[in-house]
Amino acid sequence: MNGRRLPYLWVLAALFVGIAGCSDSTTPADGSNLCARDEDCPIGQYCDDGLCVPATLTCQNPTDCPEGMVCRHGACVAVAGDGGMDGDGGADGEDGGDQSAPQPDIEIVEPAGTGDPPVYQIDFGNVQVGVTVAQQVKVRNRGQAELRLLELNLEAGGNTTEFSVAAETLGRLPIALPPGQETLLDVLYRAQDGLSDTGILDIISNDPDQPLVKIHLLSEFKGVAQISVQPVTLAFGDVPVGESSAPLTFTAANTGSGNAVLTVSSIALENPADQDFTLSVEDSGGGALSAPFFLNHNDFATVRVTYHPQRAEADSEGVIVSSNDALNPSTRVALSGTGVVADVEVQPSPIDLGRIRVGRHGEMEALIRNSGGAELLLSGVSLIFGAPEWTLASPDVDLASLPSSPKRLLPGESIRIVAGCDPTALGATTATIRIENQNGQPPREVAALAQAYIPPHVATDPDPAAFDFGPVQLDAATSQAEQRSAILKIRNAGNDPLHITRLARATGTSAEFDFSPASFGVPIGPGEEAQLTVSLRPTSTGTKNGVILVDTDDPDIELDSVAGRFAVLLSGRGVDPSLGVEPASITFGDVTIGGAATHTITIRDLSADPLTITGIRFGSGSSGDFSLEGLPANFPVVLAGPAVPLTITVRYSPPAAGEDLGSVEILSDDLGLPVATVPLSGRGAGCPSGFGDCDGNIPGCETPLNTNTNCGGCGIPCAPAHANGDCSSGTCQVASCVGLWGNCNNQPGDGCETPTNTNTNCGACNAACAPAHATGDCSSGTCQVASCIGLWGNCNGQPGDGCETPTNTNTNCGACNAACAPAHATGDCSSGTCQVASCNYQYCNSNGSPGDGCEFNLDTNPACGTATDIGAVQGDQGADVLHNYGTGEKWLRLYVAEASSDLTSCIYLSAVLRLYSAPNTNYDLFVYCDNCTTQAGSSSNGGSTMEEVQIAWDEDYTINWPICVPSGSESGRYVYIRIQYASANICDQWHLAVYGNIEVSGRTCSRK
Repeated sequence: MNGRRLPYLWVLAALFVGIAGCSDSTTPADGSNLCARDEDCPIGQYCDDGLCVPATLTCQNPTDCPEGMVCRHGACVAVAGDGGMDGDGGADGEDGGDQSAPQPDIEIVEPAGTGDPPVYQIDFGNVQVGVTVAQQVKVRNRGQAELRLLELNLEAGGNTTEFSVAAETLGRLPIALPPGQETLLDVLYRAQDGLSDTGILDIISNDPDQPLVKIHLLSEFKGVAQISVQPVTLAFGDVPVGESSAPLTFTAANTGSGNAVLTVSSIALENPADQDFTLSVEDSGGGALSAPFFLNHNDFATVRVTYHPQRAEADSEGVIVSSNDALNPSTRVALSGTGVVADVEVQPSPIDLGRIRVGRHGEMEALIRNSGGAELLLSGVSLIFGAPEWTLASPDVDLASLPSSPKRLLPGESIRIVAGCDPTALGATTATIRIENQNGQPPREVAALAQAYIPPHVATDPDPAAFDFGPVQLDAATSQAEQRSAILKIRNAGNDPLHITRLARATGTSAEFDFSPASFGVPIGPGEEAQLTVSLRPTSTGTKNGVILVDTDDPDIELDSVAGRFAVLLSGRGVDPSLGVEPASITFGDVTIGGAATHTITIRDLSADPLTITGIRFGSGSSGDFSLEGLPANFPVVLAGPAVPLTITVRYSPPAAGEDLGSVEILSDDLGLPVATVPLSGRGAGCPSGFGDCDGNIPGCETPLNTNTNCGGCGIPCAPAHANGDCSSGTCQVASCVGLWGNCNNQPGDGCETPTNTNTNCGACNAACAPAHATGDCSSGTCQVASCIGLWGNCNGQPGDGCETPTNTNTNCGACNAACAPAHATGDCSSGTCQVASCNYQYCNSNGSPGDGCEFNLDTNPACGTATDIGAVQGDQGADVLHNYGTGEKWLRLYVAEASSDLTSCIYLSAVLRLYSAPNTNYDLFVYCDNCTTQAGSSSNGGSTMEEVQIAWDEDYTINWPICVPSGSESGRYVYIRIQYASANICDQWHLAVYGNIEVSGRTCSRK
């Protein structure tokens, strides 16, 4: 043994001692033990690289061994080639070789480690109870010497009974791995319950730095277990006493979520002492089960119940199913049956039609037999419960006529009946058949049973199940190929579990099309879905078509005469685009500093398949003096064949002297050439025309000599008087004048020598300022109107046409936009000031001012309440006259007074009112007695003709004709006068004259 490794072996031995006290040993089958020295082994064995090896020859003394062998611990051992006593060249076990000799080095390739130092874990995921699942550990020797895997142990404390190492793997121990070689270790897990399990696998090797590697093992159960018991009643019907019925069954299924396991702890009769019923439990494959047991997701157990009545009586019982369903820990299934003696016997009873698909018809024939010893008069066979889903018929008798014509059955004779069912909904459905007789026996009732179901049904997404992968790339030159995948979702749209029994490529479908997983071990529950991944990895160009066949137990689909089969149609196209770039490199040579040179790069698709250019960029380290032009606005760009290339331009603009290097990278989807590189080179040299090296620094030629600072040479300014200079041509020119100056002699030497704010040179050379009808002003540099001459105005505000508008019109009267439009009148501005030419009818210019126009309204329709008292006249004596004058409409009040005191005779009172209108005016006269509504008279002659109204009334009297005696009361009264406008547009006054005590012929007012 090499003495250099002895400390490692002591550590390893100590490690083994620790493991031996806390692990299940998985040593090799030959019984070899681990060791660090010969003394660790039984007599007759020696320690070789950590293992006790039995001797071929035993010894007690050194002389017992043949030549070339030595006696070690009772075993003859061959002497190593280096002559050392322990086989490594050392006289006493010391290292006789190089201290840097090669060492083994263990590496766990799979599972991948996480963290630092790495932690390794195998997660078995969601599994099923009772199903063995395998995972693998991949170990590699990355050292320079042979690696030996000595032991594989499961540490105590974990679920060592559920985790194990495959026997084939253990049988290979110790496993020797030369440098660079790998091996796979199979680790098994078989869940025994529905609990999550953990464990640790110890890998022990001869790696001196890492003799022990721990692999953590984990399996989890997720979701919620839920029990479903169907049906919840079992009716055995009539069973002869002392006989046993045919077994009836119910199922207990795990319909929970995830992979949660349902633990059924007990299935027993409610009354354990009941001898009328017995139970047996089977798994889904028909094997016997005893509680407690476990049900995986969508798994079920079948409970068979047999009824063997002890007495002629009706029996009832219950089966209690106890589980770990948190919401329904205890479920009861009701049992019933009747023990009968020989009389009416129904076979079978109950009449169980089994499973019938919803929407389909099912039926079953039964016998009604006289099992008694006397004649039986059958008077009725009818359904009393179950219609309309259930029907009842008989091929032997007319059931409808039995009540009137009973059927005579001798002992042992029977008739056939047919119970039919057409279920419309999912679940259990029952009916009751009543059998009546005229023998005085009570009617018999027989149950008819059926379980309506909806079969599994395939629904796919997408529908139809077809995928076009389109163009998929390969590279024939390098044997590379892209793989494109898609997911088909397979959903169970029915109510029974959907089983996918087979997946395969159809005949003629290339292996370029693949699918995963290869099989589905677990059925798809109602409403659940599974995923099938399909892919295309082409090996050649051209159109590809394929079909994946999926076989299921869906009874409603069929393909190629295979029930339950459907196809996944696959298509695609293998393409091999090829990138071509010209030229292979670009050399710009010498380019003037500040100048530029360009070269083009042509990019082509050299194949018949579309090539996608995903980007164009400069390579790392490229000089910034290179730039790209003509790039597409957006990437990617698709090139279809050599005929339509993509051309870009590389520009080289050196700012200083010296060499520049770079490269252009063209990125594409050519698998064989994803990046094409075009090297670039160039050199900056010399100043171009119009530039100078004014600062003497790099970059050179930095200063253009056509600026106002450096005009034609470094430091030569371009600054003409009263002007902005322009040296863009390389010589100083007047670009523009500053302020109110002009270059009237066109000489750049004296700049802008002429002021341009005079009436001679106004804003420009030789531009006179002389606006029409006005005095000009150019002090601001632009010709303005200083003042207008005569009756003219600058109404458009433009100095160009001077004072262009006359100001003696009604539109512009005395000023621009000053309208001559007096109110209620026609204006006149011929003098330059606005005057009233004439008033509109109904109005007049009372104040003589043109400012408010004809402001006086002659037609105001005043109210009676505005009447003005104008005085009084005597109406029965004297000759009073009253005058009143006014303009426009008026209400006036006149008092006609009684003056006579003669009480011996009656005298009437009277007055005459005359209205005189001024020339060119017209007013009408209206007179009223006592108020404004009782009219005494009116006059409307028109024009300036006088208007006259006569009024009169009698005194009040006590004795009438022929002797009139006044009453003595006051007979005077107020008279209301309305002066009403008819037509006028001048303010000349009307004249009202009132004459009292005038003889008139009529009476216009009432007696007073």
